[in-house]
Amino acid sequence: MELGRQLGIRKHELRGLLDVLVSEGLVQTGDDGVAVLGVTQARLLDHAANIFDAHEPEGVEYAAIDLAERGSTSPVRQADCAEELSDTYRLSHVELQDLFTQSEHIGFVDYEGKGEDRLYFNGSLFKRDHADKARKILDNLTEAERLNLMEADERLRSSGCLPAASVRKIVGEVLWSKLHQIGYFEVSIVSNEYGSTEFVTKPEALTKFVP
Repeated sequence: MELGRQLGIRKHELRGLLDVLVSEGLVQTGDDGVAVLGVTQARLLDHAANIFDAHEPEGVEYAAIDLAERGSTSPVRQADCAEELSDTYRLSHVELQDLFTQSEHIGFVDYEGKGEDRLYFNGSLFKRDHADKARKILDNLTEAERLNLMEADERLRSSGCLPAASVRKIVGEVLWSKLHQIGYFEVSIVSNEYGSTEFVTKPEALTKFVP
C-alpha cells in the first residue's frame, strides 16, 4: 500500500498491477509483502516493453507513448500534434480528447495553458516556466541551425556523451547559447590533476532511464 501511495496508484488498481507482475515472474506476493525476483535496473525497460506488448495495446495507448516522447524532445502544442496523432493511430475525436485528458491526469506529460494552445512537455527535462520559451526557440531555428542540431543529437544518441568543445563546434556559438538558455544539453565537468574537461549529454539520457 505504501508503494502504491508513493507512485500515485489507486487502491483498486494495485492488485491488478501486482497480478500482472506475478504472471510475468517478476515479483512474488505473500503475507509478508512483495518480493522482487531478480529484476535489474538495466532490464526495467525491457520488462515494461514486454508487458506492454503482451497486453495487445490499442492505438490510444501507443499514442500516449508518442505524445510523451514528443514532449521529451521539445515542448509541443496540442494543436500541432492532435491531427497527426489522430491520423497515425486512427483515433476518433472522443478518443483523441480522452488521450489528452488521461495523459494529463496520469502524468505522462506535464502541461500548461488551455485548449489547443495547451503546451505539453516533460517537466524533468524542461522547467515549467521555461517550457514556452524552449518551444519558441526551437520553433524559430534557421534551417542551418536545425541541421546542425540534428547532427549533434545524432552523435549524442550514438555515443551517449561528447566533449562540449565538439558539440559547440558542430552547432556554433550562437546556437549553443540559445540551447544553453533552455537546458537542452546537460553539461558536466570532469576534473583531475591534469585539468578539467566539459562533457555534454542530453538530459533524457539520465532522466528517462534513471528513477
